[in-house]
Amino acid sequence: MSIKHRVRSDGKGNTKVMSLTARGAIKQFCRECMGFEKNEVRNCSDPLCPLYPFRTSDTPVDSPEIDLSAQETSRISTMVH
Repeated sequence: MSIKHRVRSDGKGNTKVMSLTARGAIKQFCRECMGFEKNEVRNCSDPLCPLYPFRTSDTPVDSPEIDLSAQETSRISTMVH
C-alpha cells in the first residue's frame, strides 16, 4: 500500500509529492536526515535511531531485534552527546 504525501526534496525548501510505502518513507526520512546525500545513509552512525535497522533496502523488514549490551549503549550515548 502506498499513499501520496508531500516531502522535502532538498535542503533548500523545495518539496515534491511522492507515493510512499512504509519502506519508501523510511528511506526518505533517512535521506533528509543525512543532508539529502542518499549515499551517506549507509554511513549512518546513530544505531539508537529507531529507524536505523531499516535504513537500507537490504535490511529485511522482519529482521531480529538488535540487542546492544550496556557497554555498547554507553559508548554510543557518549558519541552522540
